[in-house]
Amino acid sequence: MTETATQALAPTKMAKTILRDLVQHIETDHDIEFQTGENGETTIEVQAIRLAFQAEDEGLRISLAGPNEGILLFLKEAVAKHLEDLDPAAAEGLRWAEETAEVGALPANFRLLKVVSKSTPFEGL
Repeated sequence: MTETATQALAPTKMAKTILRDLVQHIETDHDIEFQTGENGETTIEVQAIRLAFQAEDEGLRISLAGPNEGILLFLKEAVAKHLEDLDPAAAEGLRWAEETAEVGALPANFRLLKVVSKSTPFEGL
């Protein structure tokens, strides 16, 4: 299986607090359990998805891995949203490694659809 991965550093002086609150929220509200390694890295591994967080002096280090670009994009958006809820300034400074998106560019998973017809099911019943 092909894996895609990325990482980022969310600049903040409150990395430990944010990590604690993030873990508490995800474990409580999403019923997903984190594992903490000897190096202090806190991880979730579910099927082919891996999220890892580590509090550093410069900020919160985030590493994501998934089976394809669509899943990776979903993970990046979810992490950014949770981070924004906890520390908007850290979320604003979040930059993913090798991110090439330009302002105004559409996301990789964006699809433009065209409506070719419409109907009203069960009309007249």
